[in-house]
Amino acid sequence: MYMQLLSAACIAACAIGSPIKPNGITKTDVDHAIQRIKIELLERFDQQKGWEPEANHTNWLSKGLGGSTAVATLALLSANESQHSQVLNLALKQLEGVKGPSTYVCSLKTMIYCRLSPHYDKQLKRVVRRLVETMNKTGGWGYNTAPPISGDDASPIIRQFASIALLEAHQNGMRIPRECFGAIAQVLVETQHSNGGWSHSQEETAPNATVAGFNCLLGADEVLGNKFTPRQHQIMQQSLQQALSWLNKNYSPKKNTGGTAMMSYLCGLERAALCCGLDQLHGRDWYREGVAAVLKAHFESKKKVKGSTVNLSFALLFLTEGRVPLALVELRTNKTEMDPNRLSRKIAASVSNQIEQTLSWRVVTEDDNVDRWLQAPLLLVQNQHALPESLEVMREYLDLGGLVLFFGDNKNAQTFSKVASRLCPESTHSSTRKKHWALNLIQNAKGIQIESWNDGVRDRIILVRTDPHKYNSKKQTQLTKAIVNICCGAAELSKWKTRLSTQQIELDRDTIVLASHAGRWNIEKLGLSQHGIPEKPLDQLSLSQVAIVGGIDSSEVTNKLVEDVISTAKRGVVIIIEPIGGLGDFASMMRTKVGNKLSALFEQDSELVKQINPIVSRGWSQYNNSRVASPLVISVGTGQIIFLGGDIRNSLLNQPSWGVHGYDTQTSVSLLRALTERAGRINSPTVSLLVQ
Repeated sequence: MYMQLLSAACIAACAIGSPIKPNGITKTDVDHAIQRIKIELLERFDQQKGWEPEANHTNWLSKGLGGSTAVATLALLSANESQHSQVLNLALKQLEGVKGPSTYVCSLKTMIYCRLSPHYDKQLKRVVRRLVETMNKTGGWGYNTAPPISGDDASPIIRQFASIALLEAHQNGMRIPRECFGAIAQVLVETQHSNGGWSHSQEETAPNATVAGFNCLLGADEVLGNKFTPRQHQIMQQSLQQALSWLNKNYSPKKNTGGTAMMSYLCGLERAALCCGLDQLHGRDWYREGVAAVLKAHFESKKKVKGSTVNLSFALLFLTEGRVPLALVELRTNKTEMDPNRLSRKIAASVSNQIEQTLSWRVVTEDDNVDRWLQAPLLLVQNQHALPESLEVMREYLDLGGLVLFFGDNKNAQTFSKVASRLCPESTHSSTRKKHWALNLIQNAKGIQIESWNDGVRDRIILVRTDPHKYNSKKQTQLTKAIVNICCGAAELSKWKTRLSTQQIELDRDTIVLASHAGRWNIEKLGLSQHGIPEKPLDQLSLSQVAIVGGIDSSEVTNKLVEDVISTAKRGVVIIIEPIGGLGDFASMMRTKVGNKLSALFEQDSELVKQINPIVSRGWSQYNNSRVASPLVISVGTGQIIFLGGDIRNSLLNQPSWGVHGYDTQTSVSLLRALTERAGRINSPTVSLLVQ
């Protein structure tokens, strides 16, 4: 089957304009929606008044001067519109000119300035000072400058905007009085209903008020968590757990949100879910359902984007913020059971700061499909009770290219070490405080003990023998450096997967064969076998087939293997000699012995190089400036022997990993397609790669 790349423009043309069920939503649908909303907002911009509505507009989210312009600016920044573009440059100047901004506008301006260059630090300090000064002692704000009389009278939605703004300023390095977050925590604990939710002025529990309260409480816990007394910590965790349980039980994308617009509610819900590492609420994918709600509300027509500027801006925020890449997934016993230490969230924050890109994380359980585990570069396990009774699912995860990071103190580490040895009985177990990429990849991490289980190609399991409670995302400790190294290495420095991003590979199982021999041909074979590639000895191959002969060490190159390769190629088979993992001397020794046997010279396979351009290598290869050598070819009878300079099978797992020298997924698929065509099936489909 020929490789077919469906153009994004072709898919997008038919993706929006008719109702789409949540399960059918693709990355292309989201990309197209983001682009159309961006274009619509930019076209609506007025050079004199920005995005401000007519004077008689009654929506509280836009009636305050600067409200519409602020939320549209924030949304466009979130969608990667440059702050230096003509529109945003003018919008920022207009926002600076707003005198006496409301709490809502002040909060949005704070979030905006936190995303900009240090040039706006003075403006940031000014709006943060205003937020602090206009907050009352009971943790509330008024719509304008006058604070509410009591905590009961304060709007939970206004409190959410202001609280998030102060939290982002705190994360941006600004000093915010702890009393602010303490007052917020106090009033929320006191006004929380017995069922875990919150309401407007003590009415019936409302979804949007509960989302707002939960977000405020999460922010206060992040700032004050290590300052709480044991009793305060207990109260805080109980309150957070009750709120999350209520949201999980009562989640519905169609339920009355309590009076605010659906799009602003979805943004709040998204923030809460991401903070807790949840991609599902009540067993349903909140992001897909939210995207479906956005498409239904704003894209009934293929030609026209409808909706108010405020709603479109919140919709754009929801679409962009909810699909940030994952730094890791964490294996837990229960998805909605909160981790008091917030370890995964801290790790994601540390990696985000290092690479200057926002990353998230996600909770998984043993009940999830392994594909969900593989949506991040590594799987974190800090609780031994989260390990499944049967280790088969973890073995499958490892075989499919996954990396397990065990993180535990001495007691848990002993259990993790035993489990690792059971999972990888044939791997090499080593322990070091000096020589491992986890200790020096990006930053030097001194004194951290790293244990690894390596299958000869890549690390499958890494164990860090340290108490997870010692992890501090706010300081560059040696432990933080080591964990950041591990996360970045697992992602090959930059291969973070965005939400809904998929890459499906089909290989011609009738033509391509994985050749078995006496050596270690079957290491990391799942990259091929999961696509239906059969395994056969060389003497059983048919004409016009492509055989992959892989190995690692020169000791695997026996005289029998060399003779079998030559005789098979003479019959019209294309033989690929692959250095598994790009390591060892297997391929070079095969080239030497085959050359000596045939008394012939190898040539650079310029035709193949042309067909697979552009050639892209793995992250390890690029980091070490190690070029993947061009394929060499020698003709034997009616067949050919192709010698590769790097690994291809691992790339077909479509999972990043550190230490593999070879081609990326796209290049490997192109290579197999070209050689399959060369083997005689030019007029039949060979390889199909569908990128959504």
